[in-house]
Amino acid sequence: MARLPAATSITVILRVKERPSKAFWGVVGLGAAAAVFFAALQGGGFGNLTWADLLLFAAVIAAAFGYAEGGLLARELGAWQTVSWALVLAAPLMTGASITQQVLLCSGLRPRNLIPG
Repeated sequence: MARLPAATSITVILRVKERPSKAFWGVVGLGAAAAVFFAALQGGGFGNLTWADLLLFAAVIAAAFGYAEGGLLARELGAWQTVSWALVLAAPLMTGASITQQVLLCSGLRPRNLIPG
């Protein structure tokens, strides 16, 4: 999650086709390298990559894309309308996920047992 601000800024830069300075790219690279190095130290090294790590990386990419698109959309719609529409669009997915979790819990299965690891 420490890479989310860098991923968001890179997504916005690519989306609006800006050309930031070399200093920006250097600082982003240094920050990303520090975050990866710290995570590797805390997780036991670079060879211990798990399924959860890949899911977290995918979540960072999805969140960066969402933040970037939301920011650009807020320019046109306004902030409160952008957030409201995001909630309306996410409601069916969140409802389905909540119902699925409750069904699994009532049947005695725990959701974390279903994720390979």
